[in-house]
Amino acid sequence: MIIVDDLLEVAKALAKNSDEANLRSSVSRAYYAAFHEASQYAHKKHGYTRPRNQSAHSSLARHLIDCKKDEVRQAGISLQNLHIARKLADYDLNDDLNENDAKLHVMMAETLIMGFRKG
Repeated sequence: MIIVDDLLEVAKALAKNSDEANLRSSVSRAYYAAFHEASQYAHKKHGYTRPRNQSAHSSLARHLIDCKKDEVRQAGISLQNLHIARKLADYDLNDDLNENDAKLHVMMAETLIMGFRKG
């Protein structure tokens, strides 16, 4: 079974390669690592069950943003920003993605994951 750490390690490895396809894939894997960790956190801490449809991403981010704890709200905003970056990486092929941006998104995902684990 794959775990969040596996996705994050793949994202890190892909971000080390300057080939744009790998950089785009690194942003996507980083987002999904953070998404799954956030989903586990929200379920464990708040009993949240994410929908099993296309609204799962926005629903999870909205749930976190609506929390009373400031650090959880900020994490929700960061997750939302990573989701936007993931969609750009996956769907907007005319917009260049450089190595520094990819590494920044991977680092953001790792920071989010660590925060959710401290929780």
